[in-house]
Amino acid sequence: MSPQKYSSREKALDSARGISGTASATVPTAFFSLDLANPLKQMATGQAELTREKGETVGGGECVVVSGQMKPKAPVLALATTLWIGKKDHLIHQSRTTMTMGTMPIPNTRNTRSAAAQEALQNVHKQMEGQEIVITQVHENIQVNQSFSKSDFAR
Repeated sequence: MSPQKYSSREKALDSARGISGTASATVPTAFFSLDLANPLKQMATGQAELTREKGETVGGGECVVVSGQMKPKAPVLALATTLWIGKKDHLIHQSRTTMTMGTMPIPNTRNTRSAAAQEALQNVHKQMEGQEIVITQVHENIQVNQSFSKSDFAR
């Protein structure tokens, strides 16, 4: 795949959201003022109700566990994020986001789809309703303040 140029930082990061497990939205928006949906930003700005859970160990490090319920946009009914934050280094060692799917709108494309295809799409949407999608990220062997060489960025 050849490199692509985007008109803004937000669009470039958003294009990588799926393959990065949402890390392209979560991590940068913690440091920059970006217009992307971000559980960290929602937690930090009080848009999510926070709960401190029992501490746990992740990757050999003691972590504070914080969870929050967000108010998402349709078609997601519920969005909950849990973060495991290192007590010593204050880095995110693990994150888990759980989405519960609501009613998904079906695009009005009756002129371009056969009746069978339209019915199949409606069935898929009905099956998704109420389903949970869980994304878990574990960050191990984190190193900070390391020097990079030019070869680290070579294609």
